[in-house]
Parts: sequence; C-alpha cells; structure tokens
Amino acid sequence: VFNDRKISKDNEIKKEGKLKEKLESSLVLSYTSLSEFYKCPYSFYLKRILKINKTSDTNDLFIGNLFHDVLYNVLSKEKEYSVDDIKDLVLDFYNREMIETNNKNNLFLDIYVYYLYNVYLYILKISKRTIFDSSSYEEKYSMVLPQYGYKLEGKIDKVLTTVIKGKEYAIVLDYKTGSDVINFNNIIHGYDMQILIYYYLLNSIKEVEFGGGYIEHILPKNIIKKEKNKTYAELLDNYYRYNGYTNRDIVVISSIDRNFDDKSYLYGIDLKGTTDLSANAIKRTITDDDYHILLSIVEKKIKEATQKIYNGEFKIKPTYLDKLACSFCPYKGICYYKEEDIEYLKKYNDLSFFKEVDDDSN
Repeated sequence: VFNDRKISKDNEIKKEGKLKEKLESSLVLSYTSLSEFYKCPYSFYLKRILKINKTSDTNDLFIGNLFHDVLYNVLSKEKEYSVDDIKDLVLDFYNREMIETNNKNNLFLDIYVYYLYNVYLYILKISKRTIFDSSSYEEKYSMVLPQYGYKLEGKIDKVLTTVIKGKEYAIVLDYKTGSDVINFNNIIHGYDMQILIYYYLLNSIKEVEFGGGYIEHILPKNIIKKEKNKTYAELLDNYYRYNGYTNRDIVVISSIDRNFDDKSYLYGIDLKGTTDLSANAIKRTITDDDYHILLSIVEKKIKEATQKIYNGEFKIKPTYLDKLACSFCPYKGICYYKEEDIEYLKKYNDLSFFKEVDDDSN
C-alpha cells in the first residue's frame, strides 16, 4: 500500500491517496504518539504508520503492568490489605502472565511486594488529608478529533474530584516506576503533554478546572541514599510525594492537602511566612488562567500534528531539547539524518513562552 510513496528532497513523504484512505478510518493518537511525532515526524511514520515497531524493554513493561494491576485492585476496593494480600495479588499476576516462580523471580517478587505494600500504605495515609474523592481508577478516555475523524485516547491511572467555589476541580495522577518528571515549559514544543492531554480528554466529557497534575513515583529506579537523622521509611515517604503542578489558589491547595503548611505531600509546595507561597512553590503552581492557556496550546498542538499527519508531512527532523530526540532511536539505521535536519528548540522557564503565544495571537 505504500509503494507509491517517495521521499522528496525536503524529506517529506508524498501521499497519493492511499495513505489518506488508510488513516482516515484507523488512526488512534495518544500523548505518547503525539510526543513521538513532535520529536521526529519520520520516526512517527516508521513506527505508527508503517508499524516498524522497535524492540521494547519487556522487563520495564512487565514491572509497570504489575504495579498498575496491583494498585488498581487494592485502591478500587473498600477493604484493607495486608502484606500477604499484596503478595497474593502479585502471585495472581504472575500466574496470569505465566511468569515462572523460581529462586530468581521470587527474589524480585519480595522486592515488588515490599514497595507495593509501602506505597499502598502511603496512599491510604495521604487520602485522609484531602477533601478530593476518588473518581476513577485506570479508566480509558477517548474522543473523536474534529476535521479528520482521528481518535485521541488516554488511560488515566487515577482521577480525584471535588467542588470548590461552585466549580468542579480535578486531580490527575500518573503512577510511574521510572524517574519521569512533568515540565509544562516543554508543552509549546509538543513535549510533556501527558497530564494536560488527560485534562483535555476529561473536558471533552464535562468541564473541570485544574486542581493538580502529578506523577507519583512508586518504585525507586535507583538506591535511595541515606540521610542523616532520617529513617528509610521517612526517605521513602519523601520519594512517594506527588511531583508535578498544583493550582496556585491557597483554597485549592488546602483542599488537596489540609496540612500542606506542615511538610506537604505535594512536592515543593510550602509557605514563605504564614500565608504566601514560597518562590519555589510559585514555580510548581499555575493559575486558572494559566491552565486554560495551556489547554488551548495543547489543543493547537494536537490540531497541528493531525493536519501534518493528514497531509503526509513526515520529515526527517529530529529535535534537540536538552538532548537529541534520536539519541536512543532504533531507526537511525533507516533515516540517515544529517546535522542540517536537526531542529534546535528554545528552552523556557516559568512558562515564559506565554508572552510569545500572546504576541502570535495579536
């Protein structure tokens, strides 16, 4: 079906009807695939259109699936779980995935059970400090995008909601077994859109305001270093804190964490004096207006990507932001990118790109 495609001098895939026909009815986008497109359109083409799939790290995938499966089971049911209950759930997952229980796997099993039980206890502890109620666990959201009929999908690990000042606010949580971070400064480039794409999907159902968008790290990727006068349990609790962005309104913050002024479980959120947020906390918060601007930018990036996909614009154009997008790309042996193909992206801090967005709209 792709024999009538060719690469032009500007590295653009020229479609002649069949690509359009194939994509109009079948393309499903996610924050991951959109990020791939913005990091390098040609890599997206190879993976998402031609289905030349790279070899994935099956061990990381297995661990991620295990932790998500167990946490879904313990958090979606109103009962208390012991460490033995957690172990039974891990073994049940092993059986379903046909993982052999031998000495090697049993060693890792004990490690997984230890961290799963501790993160479960931590989640129970902080749930008593918020007025937000759990709304959904591991739920898939989808919408049909206008213009071309492509689908946008996302599976959100956890959504919590409450009503404040007559408006519904939501918290979006994403559990990670790695060391990922959220950086809204990269959204202008189509990077790091996961949390706000989730909000975009939620708003396709009903309007919600931004309470907070967080990653909760649930399995340390590296050894947690010992600190003077701190127990390992305290260090682990510090590791588990929600890491991301929070609404800047003190009323919203105190609704998320009633004790936020006394070592909040929201990473980086603290006070300067008795009533004002610290300078560091300001960097980790956004206003309602900021949120709506960010959502509009995400919508524009989705439309921009779908337009280019529809037109078959899959240039060999790896981007550079902190590092080259194709540093670990498995397709380097196919594309033969050159230095002049690289697009160097501007780095922003403290949402400073807002001014440029305003200038463009005027």
